[in-house]
Amino acid sequence: MATTPGVNPQFEYRHFTPDERSIITRFSTYFYVTSAIDPIDIGNSQYRGFLMRPTDDLAILMNVEREILVIFSAYKSFEARSLKAFDLAIEAIDQRRPDPSVRFIISKDNMIEASIRNYLIKDPEYPVIIPFCFDEFRGNNNSFILARIRSNHLIRDLFAYQSPLRNEHFYFGRENLTSAVIDLHKSGQQSGVFGLRKSGKTSTIFAIQRKSKSASCRCIIIDCQDTSVHDRTYSELLEYMIVELRKQLGLKQRIVSLGQRSSEVSDGFKIAIQQILSEAQSDVLVIFDEIENISPITAASEH
Repeated sequence: MATTPGVNPQFEYRHFTPDERSIITRFSTYFYVTSAIDPIDIGNSQYRGFLMRPTDDLAILMNVEREILVIFSAYKSFEARSLKAFDLAIEAIDQRRPDPSVRFIISKDNMIEASIRNYLIKDPEYPVIIPFCFDEFRGNNNSFILARIRSNHLIRDLFAYQSPLRNEHFYFGRENLTSAVIDLHKSGQQSGVFGLRKSGKTSTIFAIQRKSKSASCRCIIIDCQDTSVHDRTYSELLEYMIVELRKQLGLKQRIVSLGQRSSEVSDGFKIAIQQILSEAQSDVLVIFDEIENISPITAASEH
């Protein structure tokens, strides 16, 4: 069913101030306002909020599929702790309802937009926050709402991240890939993820690591770009892997020496891995990120 602008007839206004009720009505020009959330107390401060669903066209523009959480911060100065209200609100409702990638805040701080921008520069993986000021809603023109969404949400280029995404707020669209890798692992098979530079391979690896927790397996990532990895010889690297596996799995460390001859190294590595699996009492998914750095021809170090 198509989503059209408006307000749910069952929407409960009683917790909101007159100014907040007026702002909710203004948002209903572009969104379908679905439900209010219970007031949230943080210290001596109280925050009110509601959920709204973008119309179909706006949902495509914003790349969101769920409702958007809106929080009122009726205070003259913005403090970062105000953002905790979002987390507490999500804990209090069905966490599947709000979209994890974007949030709206409406503040009485006239510098709220600059404050939010500065905050997101320091924490670029925090969900997008679309900031508004109470005073902006005193006029009759609603066009600034869409303009604010464009300037604060659509300008964020997900492929321009300098570092891979380590949390799930902006990771979407590859759930089948992450599940397939884990399924292959659970069935005892190897798999590989290939792609051009900056195409999201490492972000996918972090997503696999997160998803593996719910699949009851342990996931260890070996960063092959690290000089301490690719600069090692064959036997040194396998010894390093054993040490790292034991460390990341929280197992007691042991002195590792696999020998010099290839047959000794291979047999010793197999025995060490079997001991690790036995002690960990779990299967372990080992991921080599940027494996070309330790592969023939493309290796980053000469041996």
